[in-house]
Amino acid sequence: MLRKWLIVAILVTGVTHLATLSLDSTILNWIFKLLPMALIIVLAVSSQPADKFRMYKILVVIGLIFSIAGDAFLLKNGNQWFMFGLSSFMVGHLLYVAAMIRRWEFSLLALLCVAPIGVYSWLIGWQLHNGIMADSGQSDLWLPVAVYVGVRLLDYVDVLRRTVVYCEQHRERIRWQAVVEGPRPEDVG
Repeated sequence: MLRKWLIVAILVTGVTHLATLSLDSTILNWIFKLLPMALIIVLAVSSQPADKFRMYKILVVIGLIFSIAGDAFLLKNGNQWFMFGLSSFMVGHLLYVAAMIRRWEFSLLALLCVAPIGVYSWLIGWQLHNGIMADSGQSDLWLPVAVYVGVRLLDYVDVLRRTVVYCEQHRERIRWQAVVEGPRPEDVG
């Protein structure tokens, strides 16, 4: 029951954050920017993972703590706070990647699906580099931003890889349900 209320509270505080952005209230911004993340951490800590997922949960919870710290740093003004926020998010995402890698399964199809994302990311990175380097006052941000973008790319690649692996493992069931059975009544409405 607590889990359901936490999920509702996360959604309500997240929507409230978005709704209060236009009010330009620093106090409301701080409260409703950080409260949903704090509730997500409570939800993650209160979940009961299987023993084999214990380290996964620990890494994700620590990653969430670094992410909320990143949010708090970005609420402050100035380049030094931006760097602290960027660093916090980067550490958080490295922890997420470490959690996901513990469950890694290789798939040639997943690798082929990920390759275009790598090429596209390189092209976007090139554009980002040119844009940052064109402004000499921001050129010192290039390396931290590039590292952060690279870490986020690992997140996206892992999500795509896990999706492809799941589909490969459940191909027959997915094909059977989609083609032969059609949609299940509970999925329709």
